[in-house]
Amino acid sequence: NKPYYYVDFSERKARLIFLSSYVSQIDEQEELFEKSCQYGVEQLAWLKREALDLPAGWMVLAFSHALPKSRFETGQDPWNSMMLLRQAQKRGILLGGWFAGQYACDYETTFCRIPYFLIDSVRPQPVKSVFSDVRKCTERKLGTKTEDLWDVLLLKPKQRRIHLLRFGAGEDRVIDY
Repeated sequence: NKPYYYVDFSERKARLIFLSSYVSQIDEQEELFEKSCQYGVEQLAWLKREALDLPAGWMVLAFSHALPKSRFETGQDPWNSMMLLRQAQKRGILLGGWFAGQYACDYETTFCRIPYFLIDSVRPQPVKSVFSDVRKCTERKLGTKTEDLWDVLLLKPKQRRIHLLRFGAGEDRVIDY
């Protein structure tokens, strides 16, 4: 009953971890609702205790809508989540990458030995990015075949390669990890 989970592909020694980028607080009696962009301590503890509790040799891909408190939002790197991933890497877990889609661009970068991949969103209007080297999709108009876009991720663990096959605006990508 949590908005975060993982899926294992045991025969491939691969785990996909899906994180929730938002923490919600509800007080029904006072009719108050607050949502903030963060992972929250409970989810980070789960990430450490369960999701990243794997034997050496496994590969992990992480997915979240946003990358809270990251350089993509604050200009700084999120210490807690990066620390947990770096600890897993030191135990022999291979991190194939962390994928996010909130930032309306295609972009790859590595910091703190963690590869990050931004995927453009289905929103037709590109958002202005603070990064000069992002690849924005062509202008998309509602009601046209280039309005939408989405990616299929094809994982090839033996080759240590990820294929992102783009449908709609944009281009395919091949990522080695």
